[in-house]
Amino acid sequence: MAYLVLARKYRPLTFEDVVGQEHVTRTLTNALSAGRVAHAYLFAGARGVGKTTVARLLAMALNCRAEEPPRPCGRCASCLEISAGQAVDVYEIDGASNRGIDEIRELRETVRYLPTQGAFKVYIIDEVHMLTTQAFNALLKTLEEPPAHVIFIFATTEAHKVPATILSRCQRYDFKRIPLKETVGRLEEIASLESIEIGQGALRFIAREAEGSLRDALSLLDQAVAFAGTKISDQAVSEALGLIDRGLIVDTARALLGGDAGLALELADRAYAFGYDTQEFAARLLEYIRSLVVVKVARQPELILDLLGDELEELRDLASGASLETLNLFFDALLRGLADLHLRRWSQPRLILESLLVRLAQTEPVTAIAELTARLDALLEAAGPSLKLLQAAGADVPEGGASPAPEGGTQAPSAVEANPAPETAPAREEARQEAASPARTWTGFLEAARPRIMPLRMAILEKARCSSFGPERVALEVTNKIEAGYLDQAGLMDLLADYLAARPRLEVRVSPAEPEPAVAGKAAGKPEDEEAARRHPAVQSAERVLGARLKEFIPNA
Repeated sequence: MAYLVLARKYRPLTFEDVVGQEHVTRTLTNALSAGRVAHAYLFAGARGVGKTTVARLLAMALNCRAEEPPRPCGRCASCLEISAGQAVDVYEIDGASNRGIDEIRELRETVRYLPTQGAFKVYIIDEVHMLTTQAFNALLKTLEEPPAHVIFIFATTEAHKVPATILSRCQRYDFKRIPLKETVGRLEEIASLESIEIGQGALRFIAREAEGSLRDALSLLDQAVAFAGTKISDQAVSEALGLIDRGLIVDTARALLGGDAGLALELADRAYAFGYDTQEFAARLLEYIRSLVVVKVARQPELILDLLGDELEELRDLASGASLETLNLFFDALLRGLADLHLRRWSQPRLILESLLVRLAQTEPVTAIAELTARLDALLEAAGPSLKLLQAAGADVPEGGASPAPEGGTQAPSAVEANPAPETAPAREEARQEAASPARTWTGFLEAARPRIMPLRMAILEKARCSSFGPERVALEVTNKIEAGYLDQAGLMDLLADYLAARPRLEVRVSPAEPEPAVAGKAAGKPEDEEAARRHPAVQSAERVLGARLKEFIPNA
């Protein structure tokens, strides 16, 4: 007797035997029990997920001779004939080879005749999307109002190619890819029935390669048995099917994230020695990096990733040691390596892959901008009052109002006091006011009112000169009439009243901007002032954290 492959030998004979399609089998079972069977069905989904099998089971249920439910029983003569493809009242038609209008015309002629043995004539058209437009049009009227004894069941992997006029006349059922856990469970059951010794790792390997198709998984298991016999190891599965060992991918990803370029190259060389395809290796590595990203950002990654428990924990452990920005960088680089470098077209794709792995391993961990901002905020907060005084006065003044003493021991004059020209008196007076009472100064008001002022008006106010600020009078000087007219003086008065707990008189005066002082004036600061500014703790901290340097020293003018 000829050998029967596992996919055919263990084809389901009842709805309960169908794996991973409970949403379909339950609906059909209820419809059969209630006598609400439609005249046309469309089964859509990926390859090997049970579309044709469920179509046969529905035909068996309609013609089952069992006296009591559930139907199909899978044991009566009618069920066995339909399962074997020998029933005269069930027509299985290949849509790819019977796609023309002549075949559909012939089908229309046969539907008029009553079934020979069973209660229904069932037409199962596989890959129905392959029919021509003319054939679909010829089928429309028959499909809409078929004889009472005729049921149509269409199966397709590309439902989007089926015309809307056909879809509207059918009940559509979408078949899902079978989850990894259920595929492994079914493979274990069949391996036990066939007395095949195979480990969990090998079964996962086969199920993952099948990509949700149980038929493909059984075909791969058949191939592994033909290679290794009834005792199958993980290595035997890898060699028999030419598949890339998942452990090799995990080790490579770990080496890249750990910055070990040498180990990454050794693993790539091992994959090349095993005969693995270069592009396939890169694609598997890209898929694994994607899994790390999903684990990093998803609340329930197990709902997105088709993985078992220990594999998910392995991903979580590896992802915890890398930032999301680093993983995204790796993903983009591998994606460009597959798309832009055209590994399969290059005469030596191995060289490109190795170069890419070295670059990734040498990539420094990427820090998120939010984390850098938090560090800078912490630095500014640690600088304390001295930095606030610096910002208010526009100069590098340390805490306490004096610069640190130079190496000679003599205290250097403050950067604010470096240029005691008469025109700097208002600025010095404002800085002293702010240092003494930071809550009631013009700068303090701007900071408090910033969220309530439009950005453009805030820019004008920050540039304006405040010559008087108090609960009785606030005097501002702007550089032109346009700026004065754009200020919302009524709204500004309300904000000042809230801030000062009194309603001052607001005066806005136009005072043309003074010409920029000469370059010689900018250099009027003493050398010891510049040295004091460079030695200031805030400046040194900024240089250390931001990697910056003080390029030019300009004393307060």
